[in-house]
Amino acid sequence: MVVYFTVYSLGLVDEIENPGLLLAGWLYTAWFFSGVGLLLSAWTETWEVAEKFIQPAQYLALPLSGVFFMVSWVPGYAQDLLLLNPMVHCFEMFRAGFFGNAVETHYNVFYLTVWCCVSSVCGVAAVYRVRDKVAFN
Repeated sequence: MVVYFTVYSLGLVDEIENPGLLLAGWLYTAWFFSGVGLLLSAWTETWEVAEKFIQPAQYLALPLSGVFFMVSWVPGYAQDLLLLNPMVHCFEMFRAGFFGNAVETHYNVFYLTVWCCVSSVCGVAAVYRVRDKVAFN
């Protein structure tokens, strides 16, 4: 928000086209990654080795997340593959809210909601299973 209002006041960016959709994309991102975070925390509590794989997995997932590209920039067959990744839907919603009809965006709110629910349920279930193993030092 600080960056946006700074560059907006300098006249470098336009006004947000659809603040509700922008906020929805942001909240869906938070929801999805909260569930993923719960899963990761449970896995690292269960398997010590899991801690070694989280950072490399994050670096590998970042280029496929949709933050550095738009789905409309890639060929049709690759779009279908990229849209299997729920992170891409989050960033496409964010772009749609920010730019409006000025850019072509591809996202499915139902698909994203299902993935958010799955990540949350699996994350809560995983944390529930390991809660007795947590050692407070």
